[in-house]
Order: sequence, then C-alpha cells, then structure tokens
Amino acid sequence: MDKKKYVENSKDLAFKLRRCRQEKGIIQKDMAKLLNVERSTYTYYELAKTTPSIFTLIEISKVLNIDLNEIISINK
Repeated sequence: MDKKKYVENSKDLAFKLRRCRQEKGIIQKDMAKLLNVERSTYTYYELAKTTPSIFTLIEISKVLNIDLNEIISINK
C-alpha cells in the first residue's frame, strides 16, 4: 500500500471512530477509561496520529456494541 492510500485509510478509520463514539453519546475521556488507555492515546486514534491495534479495535467494537467490520471497512 502506498503512503497516500495509507494516510487516507487512517483518516477514514479516525473519522469512523469519532462518529461511532459520538453516536453512542460517549465522550473521549469515558471511552479511554472503558478501553483502559490514556485519554490522549484515544484522542490520537481519532486524530489519525496513531492507529489502534486490532485488539484495541475489537475492544472498541465491543464497547460501542457495533460490528468490527463497520469500523474497519475502507471506502473505495
């Protein structure tokens, strides 16, 4: 995967994380607590500064009660 596509996918993932969290009415601080990570770590996920591991993505899907595919599917 080229760098440009990777950046686009990272931003898409970050957008989905934020949208799904907000739809559930959860603030970043509480989301971080539920995932047992620092608030800044979770914020970085939503800003596409870092990418959560697959294990973290699974936990996010459980916390938000959504299918993992909804989070990780990439728009083509």
